[in-house]
Amino acid sequence: MIDIFIGEDTQSARKALRKAVDATISDDPSVGVSRFSDVSFDPMAAREAIFAQNLFGEKNMIVFDGISGSKEAESFYSEEIAATPNHLFIRETAPNKDMLKLFQKVGTVHDFPLIKKAKIENNFVIADAIAARDKKTAWVEFVRAKSRGAAAEEIHGTIFWATKLLYLCAHCDKDEAIKAGVSPYNYQRYLTNSKKYLGHELEDRLRELKDMYHKAHHGEGDLDTLLEQYFLNA
Repeated sequence: MIDIFIGEDTQSARKALRKAVDATISDDPSVGVSRFSDVSFDPMAAREAIFAQNLFGEKNMIVFDGISGSKEAESFYSEEIAATPNHLFIRETAPNKDMLKLFQKVGTVHDFPLIKKAKIENNFVIADAIAARDKKTAWVEFVRAKSRGAAAEEIHGTIFWATKLLYLCAHCDKDEAIKAGVSPYNYQRYLTNSKKYLGHELEDRLRELKDMYHKAHHGEGDLDTLLEQYFLNA
């Protein structure tokens, strides 16, 4: 069995890869697992792993995650993977034409293209609602932005920007805030609203926003879902 995960949406591709690997381990907890990345790839060790079998003849599992950066990867794929008796999982971001043709011939290809989404028409509506602690308006504008196809990363950036402005206005005087990058106009707009938050609340929210971003980009959660939870709990 050979499953190949390709595409520039690396977050979704890695998430699907992990799911497939976990499912195989769940079906056979004793399965041996070998992993190779662009840093750890060694053709000889990989070749041994591909054809290795344990004492009782059960299949092993080999995972190749982005090894195409190695100069030996293409020849390795073309010469070795077709005949493996083991479970083989491959993830490559942008295989060339010949490599893609090979993948389609020897296994099942799962494509994860990066879909460009429309921008939010008015970022400041969400930002201002957050600043004013207007939970209802913030949620309504979030839903509208998603219905227009706005990217989760852009919505997250808007929320983080607004929260950081509030934090700087709450903890700095005007000169300090301006030195930190706040425009005089935004300082005046956000100063009053910053007083609607307790001192630790803004710091906690900034930490939560940073954590959700890193979780999403490490495949530990979906950013859209994490944002929904954030708005509902705000």
